[in-house]
Amino acid sequence: MIGVKAGKGLWHVIILSIFTVIFFHADIKAAHNYSDALHLTTYFYGAQRCGNTQSWIHGACHVKDTGFSGTQGNIAGGWHDCGDHILFGQTAPFSAGALLEGYLAYPSVYEDRYSQAYSAPPPNGIPDILVEVKIMTDWLIAACDGTRFYYQKGHSADHNHMSEPRDQSITYNVNEGGEKDGPRNVYYRTSGGSNVAGDAAAALALMAIAYQPYNATYATQCFNKAKQYFAIGDTSPGTVGGADCCYGAANWQDDMAWGAAAIYRASVARGAPENTYLTKAQTYIASGHGAGSWPLCYDHTELLAHYNLWLLTGNTTHRNWIRDEVNYYKANLVTCGIGQYAFVTSWGSLRYAANMAFGAMLYHKISDDTTAYDFAKKNVDFILGTHGDIAGSPGAPQGRSFVVGYTNPDYPSAGSVRHPHHRAAFGYTAAENADQLWQQENNNPGSVPFKHVLYGALVGGPRSSCSNYNDKIDDYVANEVGIDYNACLVGAIAGVKYVLNPPAPTLTHTPNLSHTRTRTPTVTPTFTITPIPPPTQKLNLEIQSDANSCGESMRLKIRITNWETTAVPLTGITVRIWINNSVAVTAEQYDGRVRNSSNNDVGTTTMSHSTTALGSVCGSGDRTANKYVSLSWTGPDLPANGGYLYYDGVVRRTDWQPLDGGSGDTPCNDYTRTLSSWSAWTNTPYFTLYQGTDLVCEYTNASTRDANTGINPCTGADGCPVAGTFTMTPTRTRTSTFTRTRTPTFTRTATPLPPTATFTRTRTGTPTFTRTRTGTPTFTRTSTPVPPTLTFTGTRTGTPTFTRTRTETLTFTRTPTPVPPTLTFTQTRTGTPTFTRTSTPVPPT
Repeated sequence: MIGVKAGKGLWHVIILSIFTVIFFHADIKAAHNYSDALHLTTYFYGAQRCGNTQSWIHGACHVKDTGFSGTQGNIAGGWHDCGDHILFGQTAPFSAGALLEGYLAYPSVYEDRYSQAYSAPPPNGIPDILVEVKIMTDWLIAACDGTRFYYQKGHSADHNHMSEPRDQSITYNVNEGGEKDGPRNVYYRTSGGSNVAGDAAAALALMAIAYQPYNATYATQCFNKAKQYFAIGDTSPGTVGGADCCYGAANWQDDMAWGAAAIYRASVARGAPENTYLTKAQTYIASGHGAGSWPLCYDHTELLAHYNLWLLTGNTTHRNWIRDEVNYYKANLVTCGIGQYAFVTSWGSLRYAANMAFGAMLYHKISDDTTAYDFAKKNVDFILGTHGDIAGSPGAPQGRSFVVGYTNPDYPSAGSVRHPHHRAAFGYTAAENADQLWQQENNNPGSVPFKHVLYGALVGGPRSSCSNYNDKIDDYVANEVGIDYNACLVGAIAGVKYVLNPPAPTLTHTPNLSHTRTRTPTVTPTFTITPIPPPTQKLNLEIQSDANSCGESMRLKIRITNWETTAVPLTGITVRIWINNSVAVTAEQYDGRVRNSSNNDVGTTTMSHSTTALGSVCGSGDRTANKYVSLSWTGPDLPANGGYLYYDGVVRRTDWQPLDGGSGDTPCNDYTRTLSSWSAWTNTPYFTLYQGTDLVCEYTNASTRDANTGINPCTGADGCPVAGTFTMTPTRTRTSTFTRTRTPTFTRTATPLPPTATFTRTRTGTPTFTRTRTGTPTFTRTSTPVPPTLTFTGTRTGTPTFTRTRTETLTFTRTPTPVPPTLTFTQTRTGTPTFTRTSTPVPPT
């Protein structure tokens, strides 16, 4: 059972040709078998099946689960949560939805290796991921009648015994976690429960898109049921946690935003957009948490809501939120020997590493930011075994995979973890003394053999950064598995696999049929895109602090660096600090000076400040502002090539009380904050740097834009323009096409016959089809020395030629009587229609 979590949570790749991919960093170890890893982590869900759904690891179980009309077993099915047998609405719909987000992002890399029955061959024509997810969406459909929905089956008594699922069902009474004396406890809601309802709506709506090619009727059923869940959640919105244990719930707006966005996305895919859901999604996400509040998980789905809204609207606010989220957690990377991963908390630490990796892959998909890909791949590779010895953890030597049954190719002898906290994998029954054997195995790992290998399961992972992992059966913090642990890992692996192995182009061989040459001139416009240079100079804002500003005065240091080759006047440069409170705010300077790149003082500065009320609240979630404090300085110019302004001071209330201590103020909701962890200079998007009235497009050095440039919370602007101008250059190409042509012939034959009259008609039809496709891909990269102008020129000429030849032979034999000679006429008709298709790229808008 997974416990309550402890908090809330360009490197531009250029395809040089259709056959060549540039790989990113030589320091990323291990050529993992991502296809096998993707298959195994998907296959794991077959072990979690409940009811009579043909799990590959256990027999039918908990078949009496009953709801609504009282027909026994009508809500059997779905997924077991972790190493136990409860179904939780907090994790199950989220997991299904996350799996589908990954599939829809990278559908070409998901394989079809098996059928629904026991997740075993032969393939059934449907990707395995959809086979497994359908177990859960089938249950979601059964668990909602339009007026209420069930969100939990089973209760904490499930944890009393260690028997495998079928044996637990038939051996123990309900008060001991089984169903020997009747159906298990089930729990439902008629309104609210919005965190569960929103995730269920998202999962079903995404399934409506994914399953449409395989069963349109089922897809429609999913779509309609998604709207029923959303309607219930939209009535008196609120949260619902575990009925008697395990999962708390702190917020619901993110889940409802994701559900509404997914329904709207499905309606668009079905050709009938339902705009009400788009409006709902935008309204709900405006109340969601800010980037960096907590990583993507069942209790924080903001990233998936923003991702869908970016796909649907193209509004950069949503893409920027994901960018900020990814950039925030890059700072959590820790190095463990040969590998790295992001660590945020002890319970299920690798679940969060996988989730952060998936979020980074989705951001890479919409931005081509290869630093996001690099971050994602490091986390995935760590999980698959690219790491050194985990300190104090004999169960995790260098190279050992944290995915059960997957072996790191670089360390084949290291294998994978062996003793997951999972009753079905352990496999023993009450008659075999499962409870005692479980304890024996825990006291002496390896002393009791597991009956099954839990293929594809991700375990919780190290309790501390690079240390403290126990490969023991009863360690539910470090060694339990879960449907939500695997959910984002599957999508992250799929994304890495896609980047390393993009779909290959289909090549069609065209035989040379004859020597007839046809020249086809094709005029192709070539577009040169020139980004607009930023209106500001190359400056960079960094913050340093040894105090957390939540509820306190904001004690901080500021450094503004000039990366221009000439000095920049200090006058006109301001820093805005965004605050939401109802009291007067002031600022002080303890030290202020200008230094050159060698850290030599050039002179002191004088700071002044002002406060500007916004008139309304900007921002979202727990990062908001109703005013900003502007800090500005007078003093020497900032020296070129790394000279900087240094400021040491405080932003505080005029009466030295906490910043958010006014009447009606909400603690710790200011858009701008400082953190005690900023002992080193830190780039943060929540401070904004202006030059005059222009938001600065920041640079970390003379040539690199800062990916973490400050963002205006009211407009979403980040100072770095992305629009550009383009010029069109016509290019003329000639393409030689070879076709075979048949020539009609007429033959006159005189044949003497006896004096009888005979009429014979013969018709011969021979249709012949020849397809010729000619592709001329041309990719040109042009660097223009006007910073930051990058020109990409792509020209593709495709001239498919279709030739259809039909030959019809009519033979007429005419024999007059008694005229001696008979004339025979043979006529051949040839028709050659030719179709030419020219593919011309559409200019960017």
